Amino acid sequence: MSVDPTATSDLLDVVAAFLRRYVAFPNEHASSAATLWVLHAYAIEAFESTPRLALLSPEKGSGKTRTLEVLALVTPEPLHTGNVSPAALY
Repeated sequence: MSVDPTATSDLLDVVAAFLRRYVAFPNEHASSAATLWVLHAYAIEAFESTPRLALLSPEKGSGKTRTLEVLALVTPEPLHTGNVSPAALY
């Protein structure tokens, strides 16, 4: 199966713009990481392992939950696992 790199690039630009519209990322690298993580989520079956997206901040109210809410809108089958037991997760 052939993938048009231009179409993929355009799609990533749209996803990045959407994320940046609702999330104040600390820098462009964080925005790129979140965007690429969304792409990875759609292609997860092609990988043997997957990275975890860590949203870290020393302060409350910095937008971690908002970022998760926005990512859930563009990620396939989102599952919030902040307070889930290991048994329920597996």
